[in-house]
Amino acid sequence: MGHIQAVSFLKNLSLKLNWIIEWNFRPDMGVGKIAYPHTIIWLILDGRRHITIHEKTYEIKRGDLVVIPPHTIRYVEADANDRELFRYITVCCDLKLGSLEFVDMYRFPIVPAIQDQTRFQELIDLSYTLLRETNHILNQLGIKNISELEAQKKAANVSADETEALLYVQSLFGAWFYQFYRLMRPFLLEQPVTIDPRIQTACSYIEKHLNQTMKIGDLARNVYISESHLRLLFRKTFGKSPMEYLQQARMKRTKELLVNTEIPIRDIAEMIGYQNQNMFSRSFVKLEGLSAREYRKRYREKVDKQ
Repeated sequence: MGHIQAVSFLKNLSLKLNWIIEWNFRPDMGVGKIAYPHTIIWLILDGRRHITIHEKTYEIKRGDLVVIPPHTIRYVEADANDRELFRYITVCCDLKLGSLEFVDMYRFPIVPAIQDQTRFQELIDLSYTLLRETNHILNQLGIKNISELEAQKKAANVSADETEALLYVQSLFGAWFYQFYRLMRPFLLEQPVTIDPRIQTACSYIEKHLNQTMKIGDLARNVYISESHLRLLFRKTFGKSPMEYLQQARMKRTKELLVNTEIPIRDIAEMIGYQNQNMFSRSFVKLEGLSAREYRKRYREKVDKQ
């Protein structure tokens, strides 16, 4: 008997599609600054633009892929000199290995130089199939072109037929991600970033205790190592300190609550461990470049338009 679930990779892997949209932009239209709490993947269909990610500007054109990690600010400026329509398919998804991001573990490049355009076209074709079937089930559920919160309330329960359609969409996304991964494979690490089990334990502890006051000593005691060694492991693995990782984890959870719930911002601040709302507000603006209230409004405007 083969126990494939004995492979920890499969136990920890989570793939979830949030949305898939085809966008058409005129030359005088840009894409504003915002960081989504999800992985965003663009397939460029037509046109040429410049996208800025991590303060680095890339030229993107037909036949390119763009991989935007979660919580990464990006923007595209309008180009009135460009006569072409800028078209792309955007896939918003959650790709996780345990509590860690798949694209970070495998060091996905932002704009890989895709050489195999035949395989890229196959991914586009599959994207249109996924788009068509996703729109079909959204229409079937009566939740297309309404807000995310309204959709959550309206589609709280599904019938047997609707369950079958949703499972089909999920299987299509699994196939889509497999083709995407194959296309990206030449650019990825041979082995994903090795995560020390103590780091995995610390990250899981952080995720489960975001609402509590936490110091580095608490984390170090939880994984039975010194504070200095914990700092070293976090720097080696993530390029940031444990407290920086904690702050980003709190902001990630904040953004999820901002866009998926109606919970007041002051209550969200308490839920993620900030007893002082002013401190929370300063931290959010520092990391995101806008207030939590503005983020909630801007995100919903963008998603609801999609």
